[in-house]
Amino acid sequence: MNRLVIYAVPALLLFGGLLILSKGRVFSFYNYLVYSAPYEGNTAITKSVVISTESDKSVFISNPDFQDFSRRSPDFDKPLKDQINAPHTAAELQRYGWLVGRVRDKSPGEVVRQVYAVHLALRHSGRKIDPGVIGGNRSAPEDYIFYVANAETACGTVSEAVIAILKAQGYKTRLVILAHDPAHVVANHVLLEYFDTAKKRWVMLDPTVGYVGTDSVLNALSNNDLSNRLNKSHGIAHYKRRSTILIDQRGGLRNRFYYSSHPRSLRTLFDKFG
Repeated sequence: MNRLVIYAVPALLLFGGLLILSKGRVFSFYNYLVYSAPYEGNTAITKSVVISTESDKSVFISNPDFQDFSRRSPDFDKPLKDQINAPHTAAELQRYGWLVGRVRDKSPGEVVRQVYAVHLALRHSGRKIDPGVIGGNRSAPEDYIFYVANAETACGTVSEAVIAILKAQGYKTRLVILAHDPAHVVANHVLLEYFDTAKKRWVMLDPTVGYVGTDSVLNALSNNDLSNRLNKSHGIAHYKRRSTILIDQRGGLRNRFYYSSHPRSLRTLFDKFG
């Protein structure tokens, strides 16, 4: 009996700790920790990290482990009607299937080109995103693609759709937020990066303007020519030296990485998050 208690108490404490950390999603949290599986539950612990040195920036650009663990990969092999949760008509379901067929197993560059063309064609369609379907921790990745195929969408939805498509092909991805003011880090613009195994680095994609990069967004802000071209395409100056990059490594253990190439913005980030 005593031996049973000796083994049972630590096991119960461990289970209780996992229950608290995972906020009730123990098995999802365990698979996330042990197997690096996607984590669709609520975040247990959040840590803010300011990337301040060239060495830290270099590691963050070249290390594939700095991926986003939120959301599962889409399952395009299921019947179309079982892939999405969004309310839809038969014609909308058909358009979703058409877009999936256009982007499935394509290169990141071709995925961006196809998604950008559809996004551009529907920007004045009048079809809005249905409330409550996307934006949560457990939102289905297929629904982001569905809305790009059928509705007016903004940068966040378009970037999440590209992430879903690339994840289905096995790419590591991460969402990127650009904030104009380092004192108030909000999502003024959203794009993404994927890890290019040939280049051995993270590479930016900005699908709302059809941009396919060759380098990380962390280097883009100090590239005046590139920033000017992207700002001209957007019609607004998202890419500025004083802008703040937020890369949110979402999962059961959440890391929020902040970076700016501007010394004054960097000091503001340290005062706020360092």
